[in-house]
Amino acid sequence: APEPFWTSEGYMAKFSQKLAWWAFNMLDQFQDLNFQLINKDVRAKSAVIEEEGRRVVDRCISEADKAPTDKAARELLSSCSNEFAEKKVAEWWDFAFSCFAKFGRYTVTYNESEKGEQLQMFPSWWVHSPDVGYTLWNNDGPFHGVNVVAAPGSLATTVQGSSSTSLIAAFAASVSLVALIAYKAGSYTERRRSKDEDARQLGYVAV
Repeated sequence: APEPFWTSEGYMAKFSQKLAWWAFNMLDQFQDLNFQLINKDVRAKSAVIEEEGRRVVDRCISEADKAPTDKAARELLSSCSNEFAEKKVAEWWDFAFSCFAKFGRYTVTYNESEKGEQLQMFPSWWVHSPDVGYTLWNNDGPFHGVNVVAAPGSLATTVQGSSSTSLIAAFAASVSLVALIAYKAGSYTERRRSKDEDARQLGYVAV
């Protein structure tokens, strides 16, 4: 696997741009500021990466089928998958920082023109939530939200629990590609071995 997937330069208690996990976790935390708004961009980006990963798998396997030896095929598959994974991690870092610029300061910034920025709008359910307290506040109090225990499966539970779904999908796309091509490499080797064995058996019968 590529170095960003196993390096000890960073871990959960130490931020590092050398570790792939942080690229996805950082954006996961940031999008919780306004999940409904930011997650649309995140899901769109992850879908692009997943689709590109499918095409890369097909291309890598097609090229490996033309390799002269099993060793050459395995090396080609490993190189192909690692290159894609590293490229997508670097691309996700750029995407994450671009989200900071676009959705930072509780605005949505599209460009530097006079009308290139607009205020973020929060979901109605959040604005009217007793936990948030916007609709409960008055001069005599309460001056903060009132804790409400959400029932299992409620909207509040669902929204909080689903915040990392698209990020997990994007991260899994690059990781699973490495695993899938490794599996294909094994299948490819076994397929060649079977063909060689069939050829030897046929040769023995012919003699």
